[in-house]
Amino acid sequence: AGPAPLVFGINGLDSRKEGVIAGSEPYIEHGAAASAIDMPGTGQAPILIDVGAERMFSAALDYLAARPEIDASRIVVQGRSWSGYWAAVLAYTEKDRILGAAVHGVGIHHYYQQEWQEHAVLSREYLFDLFPARSVVYGVETMEDFFAYGPRLSLLERGLIDQPSAPMLLVNGEQDTQQPISDQAPSGKNIRKLVHDVPRQLPGSLGDDREIADPLVGNTGIDYATRVVENILRLHHRIEP
Repeated sequence: AGPAPLVFGINGLDSRKEGVIAGSEPYIEHGAAASAIDMPGTGQAPILIDVGAERMFSAALDYLAARPEIDASRIVVQGRSWSGYWAAVLAYTEKDRILGAAVHGVGIHHYYQQEWQEHAVLSREYLFDLFPARSVVYGVETMEDFFAYGPRLSLLERGLIDQPSAPMLLVNGEQDTQQPISDQAPSGKNIRKLVHDVPRQLPGSLGDDREIADPLVGNTGIDYATRVVENILRLHHRIEP
């Protein structure tokens, strides 16, 4: 067999690369390779979250693209929860060498604003104390510093929103109390999105920017995950959804 397409997986706030790679079997079964990395501020990552921390992923992509087992022309980035942000950033900063990005949990702009975080840190969807979990990845200790730190990360503030990007699949739930559905507002020919009423779950397809009203079968996380896998595999083979 020749070089394999790659799913470049990034962990979320309270997951780790080991868990990401453990869930990569569906890709491997379809002939794709899988790699996983801890996002800044978590696990074994060497840096905290800040503007420009995506350089860590670029360095990893440099390494992976040089591996003879990997088809460097067929790399898709998959973020989940907090790392949906990094998948979106890489869709802009690495648009010339990735096929696309699956953005699960869309922290784009509103997520980083104080008016959202004041309520989001009280979410009952998170089983632990959410403020310490979110503040430690910034390296801050007080709520005031936390509120002041976030806005710099906004893709709008960073000037990325109106720039060309690789195709993106935006995945989020309309009732999600941790990630605002308003962050799905960005649209364009490379963005596909679907709004659903299941918290923290949302199916969709890569393609154009039409809104879809196709509900999940049974409203289960398995169906949502299957849809994401299908779309990433389609993108690897450059098949339009």
